[in-house]
Amino acid sequence: MTREHELNGGDANGHETESADADGSISTDPRPEQFGRGGSERDEHSLPTDTGGLCETLGRGESLLIACHNDPDPDAIASAVGVQVLASHAGVSEVGLVYDGKLSHQENRAMVNALEVDLAPVEEVELDRYDSLALVDHGRPGDISPVPADRTPDVVLDHHATETVDADHVEQVPGVGATATLVADHLRSLSAPLDGRTATALYFAMHRETLGFTRG
Repeated sequence: MTREHELNGGDANGHETESADADGSISTDPRPEQFGRGGSERDEHSLPTDTGGLCETLGRGESLLIACHNDPDPDAIASAVGVQVLASHAGVSEVGLVYDGKLSHQENRAMVNALEVDLAPVEEVELDRYDSLALVDHGRPGDISPVPADRTPDVVLDHHATETVDADHVEQVPGVGATATLVADHLRSLSAPLDGRTATALYFAMHRETLGFTRG
């Protein structure tokens, strides 16, 4: 099953947000609404703060598979890239990124190529060789996931609400405009320099998913 997840709209003149400095660190614009924190719906939009718990779960195994939803969009791709950085910080020695379906939109293919994202089609990946599993931008295996329904994930990061989610670490925040926002917040909490490639991926995903920072 494919997912109608591509978003059109928004231009290159959105609000300022995170950008990569020359030293690779992130400069963060102080306006909170771009990270889903502003406005009257503060509770609904609040971001998780348990970065330590997330990294602990990611680091339980020596290898981690990060699965995007089928026909991945920029939000899923960037979130996978960001979780890969988190996993490295947690001491995971091998990380794979997997998807099923097609990179059907030109901007998605351009993003993967320009940022050199090592995103593998599921038919080229031996799923069972990985110790741990993280799902980004979707809530459960099967259905719209490249991972079979009988595999239980260790981590779920998503900005959609999904019922019957079974994982050790679950973050579902539907009031936030992009899963990339959740991942960026965790990376920011590490207070470590972030490379320009990952920062660019996250910025692009947040800009596209929120239609130029006009929602979420």
